[in-house]
Amino acid sequence: MPWLHLIFDAYEDYKAQRAREARELEERIAAEALEQAAREAAEREVAAAIEAASAEIEAEVADDDANSDGGKKKKKRKHKD
Repeated sequence: MPWLHLIFDAYEDYKAQRAREARELEERIAAEALEQAAREAAEREVAAAIEAASAEIEAEVADDDANSDGGKKKKKRKHKD
């Protein structure tokens, strides 16, 4: 009955292949999750940098408005004698 041994060997190979595919799938999912976390961290970092830059610009604009003379310059007039 050599054919019976072939069937058992084929079944063991099938189980090993399925286990290997399951491990590869888990590794791929873990790698994708890690990549997604890194991408989200980078997006948060960029958003924080943009917000800090816009806050800086708003502060500069507010300082410029506070230091201005009301927006109008006085005209210099010559005195007539």
